[in-house]
Amino acid sequence: MVILLELKTTRVTPPEPYPHHVKQVEYYRVLLEKSGRPVNFAVILYVNVNDLSTKTYLVLFDRSVEEVEKELMERK
Repeated sequence: MVILLELKTTRVTPPEPYPHHVKQVEYYRVLLEKSGRPVNFAVILYVNVNDLSTKTYLVLFDRSVEEVEKELMERK
């Protein structure tokens, strides 16, 4: 089982993960899956640099690897 952890520093902790951060872990998932490491889910951990408070968000993938890979290739 592979759990993808993405650490982000911030000055303002968001009430939910930023969409572009979710997209980023989806792209990482494609790369890991293509190298033979299936990813079950991701966690985005925000660390507020002002007070070192943390907030975690669970990311369950609702798009297929193929769909995300197609988007990734179109963006390159």
